[in-house]
Amino acid sequence: DAPIKVYYCTRDELNEKPFRKASEKSGDNPRIVEVVGSDICTCCGTPLASSGQVGMIKIYKTEKLRGGLRIYFYCGKRTYLDVTAKSDLIKELCDSFSCDMGRLTDGIKGLRDEISALKADLKAKADLLMGMKAKALLESGENPVVTCQDNTTPKEAKTLLNILIEKDDLTAVVVYNDGNRIGYLV
Repeated sequence: DAPIKVYYCTRDELNEKPFRKASEKSGDNPRIVEVVGSDICTCCGTPLASSGQVGMIKIYKTEKLRGGLRIYFYCGKRTYLDVTAKSDLIKELCDSFSCDMGRLTDGIKGLRDEISALKADLKAKADLLMGMKAKALLESGENPVVTCQDNTTPKEAKTLLNILIEKDDLTAVVVYNDGNRIGYLV
């Protein structure tokens, strides 16, 4: 809880002080804010009586900027509100995964792995289904093959088309409806 001194000085006195950054816009008698033992700068707002009045500080982002470092932070009540919101979110996630905070990332990773495995399984089954549909269409002996497929994604339609055109001298048109739009591949 360092004390903060606020005072005015002349431009000559200003040049003798170890400033982090002095503002050129501060006129002939700039107002100085000094955090005793830490920092001195020209005033750019409403100073506090001591650094303890700032309260809790939370740095939420940093970025390199023109050879320096820009720091984004919350302080005081904003920090409290940010920490409270994140704490509530973590509690909700822990409840959803039936785990404590230390195992939360494991729960999320497990869910992500399970989703990846289910997607791979679904793709394999969709490819198998498209192969069976292609076989049935090819057995008809028609050329060109024109087919309309409902509830078929663009990727599934492309798989079906690729299987059909593997046969030499076959022309195929696949019209598909994925529930949102109708498309076709030739």
